[in-house]
Amino acid sequence: MAFSSDVLGKHGLSVRSLVQDGEPASSIPLILPDDHEYDAKTRTVHRKPGAERRKLYPVPEALQMLKKIDKPLSIISICGPMRTGKSYILSRLLGKPDAFDLGHTMDPKTYGIWMGTHVLTGKNKNGQEFCVLLLDTEGIDSPFATSSQDASIFVLTILMCSLLIYNSTNVPYKKDLEKLECFSKLADAISVRGQDAEASVEEATELKNYFPDFLWLLRDVTLIIPQDGDGKPMDPTTYIKTKVLVRGKTFKTTSQDDTAQAIMCLFPNIEGFTLPPPHSDETVMQNIAKYTNELTPKFREGVNQLMDKLLTHAKTKNKRGYGAASFVTGELLAIMIAKYVDAVNDPNSIPSLDNTWKSTIELHIQEIMAELVQEYKTRMESMVQAATGGKQIPLEEHTEGAGSMGIMNMHKVVFDEVCDKFRQKAGRFSTALTSSSEQGDSTANLLQKFQKKLVEYKAKQTELKGKKYQTSEVSGGELWGFLQRNRQLSEQHCTRLYLSLFDAIKAKLEHDVSKYTFKDLEKDITQLNQEYERKARGPMKYAVLKKMDEEVAATHAQTFKKVKGFQDKVMKEQQKRKEAENEAKAAAENVTRLREETNMMKDTHSKNMKNMAEEHDKQMIQLKEDGRRRAEEDMQKLKDMQQSNFKELTTMFQEINTQQNERLTKMLDQMMENSASQSKQTASLIEAIKDMPAPEVHVDGGGGCVIQ
Repeated sequence: MAFSSDVLGKHGLSVRSLVQDGEPASSIPLILPDDHEYDAKTRTVHRKPGAERRKLYPVPEALQMLKKIDKPLSIISICGPMRTGKSYILSRLLGKPDAFDLGHTMDPKTYGIWMGTHVLTGKNKNGQEFCVLLLDTEGIDSPFATSSQDASIFVLTILMCSLLIYNSTNVPYKKDLEKLECFSKLADAISVRGQDAEASVEEATELKNYFPDFLWLLRDVTLIIPQDGDGKPMDPTTYIKTKVLVRGKTFKTTSQDDTAQAIMCLFPNIEGFTLPPPHSDETVMQNIAKYTNELTPKFREGVNQLMDKLLTHAKTKNKRGYGAASFVTGELLAIMIAKYVDAVNDPNSIPSLDNTWKSTIELHIQEIMAELVQEYKTRMESMVQAATGGKQIPLEEHTEGAGSMGIMNMHKVVFDEVCDKFRQKAGRFSTALTSSSEQGDSTANLLQKFQKKLVEYKAKQTELKGKKYQTSEVSGGELWGFLQRNRQLSEQHCTRLYLSLFDAIKAKLEHDVSKYTFKDLEKDITQLNQEYERKARGPMKYAVLKKMDEEVAATHAQTFKKVKGFQDKVMKEQQKRKEAENEAKAAAENVTRLREETNMMKDTHSKNMKNMAEEHDKQMIQLKEDGRRRAEEDMQKLKDMQQSNFKELTTMFQEINTQQNERLTKMLDQMMENSASQSKQTASLIEAIKDMPAPEVHVDGGGGCVIQ
């Protein structure tokens, strides 16, 4: 029987490369000891001459690959003694015999932690897109690492994966737990909330909510697993739970008991799986990847069954974040790895799930905000350049209909786009943000913070047609910068335009005033106003017109009097009328601007209220599903503990679970209360912003001018 090529297809999964340039290596070091270095050009690892291994460090090139994954991750990692075929198992998941470097001598080939440069992509059981990431680890008994260095690798592996495969040879017995002492120290090596004291039973029990599932893979099994009470062979899972991970019958607990208790308490689900020897020939056994087609049918069938089991698990369980119903993406994992490595390198520190998760989310949200603010600026600049043909000319702030777009019209398009992206990117962590801390921000609050980076409004009371309206005007944010630059351009453009149009009148006044009649002056001023109205651009055109009319009237008052047939009274009445008209038009434009900006803010509030409701419903569904799954795991865990003779922990475990369920219920109630309060506040704000009619400019016969 050949290895099945349809296993991935059966689960709707496909292989995707994380490397774009050239033929990628099949794996890359993610975390290395500091006596080794990664050469990105040759994609090889070298030992540093004369260097001594002291710490670990994350490989930047691998972190950059991780940041390309914006989907939830299911992370399968394998650990165990060196030279037991760990790399081969992960390679088979990618449909290859040698995707991860396989060693054929007693010198280990894997140092630190390596990840595949290919991921499996598809949809999980909820129809959500996700990726499967594979991690290979250095053997825990490497001759080049101390026990504490082994422990650091092991802790990091636990922190990163959603399924831990412990790979060992033959059927284990209770005495073999002496080799797994690293498990018994896990509770004190990882903290839930950053406490310095030794882990309490409550905290150790809570760790299981964030630990990976545990699969003990027994390789080269030739012995028959002992029979159960009915005389039938036990399945590997039952054997491990009832014969290996059990408390001894002696009065005093042993190190084996401590290891068994740690595995039973810390890992939410525990299973076993066996594989027979691949071949009887020693040459084949030393390089099974090379002799894939010569491996025994039983081994190939067993590997296919194992692949099916692992992929089924991957589709069922994503890597969880710290926080109810939260998950980890490649972007988040890259940040978390850097923080976890710093913690394991510091002898006075231990990795804290709570603090790391909070700081990771906060940093990632800041990155999302910065990225989308820059996208807003780039898109706005591009639209302005397209509308102006790359010239330094002003645009209108608002336009009606399907013609050219004003600055505010552009803003609305880009604003809606980047806000939708922010909701999608930050909304993925909504339950994590809400539930990981009492002071955590909801997506709605974060969205409002993000929106303020783009545009800020200040309240303003405006009177129109005898009524007072609560309006809002732009006062800050990135939009304010675009508006200010456009207003400056408008003022410069309109000033130049007015002066150029007045030059013709000025020439007549200076060179041929004796032939220049008052009627000619009136006609030229009318033409100037008409040309100005036609060519003036931007929001400052009426303000500039008013200012320039006043300056011209003051500067050329004496020259105007030299005009033939000049009528001072008529001129002053016309100036007064024109001034009132300019003021009214400028005021009308200002009211129009306030009306548009107020409606835009009202629209934003309405969308935010709708999204808050959707976010709340989604959170409640996620949290309830998370609670249901935990309840199922807790029931199985209680049963396992009773079978393993850890009865004194069973009662305590039940009490702690009851407390955790009460906290979850309390959090759900608080979320409902907060959601109702936010919706009420936003609805009140929208209600206060009444619709304002469009202004009209009316010029009366007596030279007065009003806005209606």
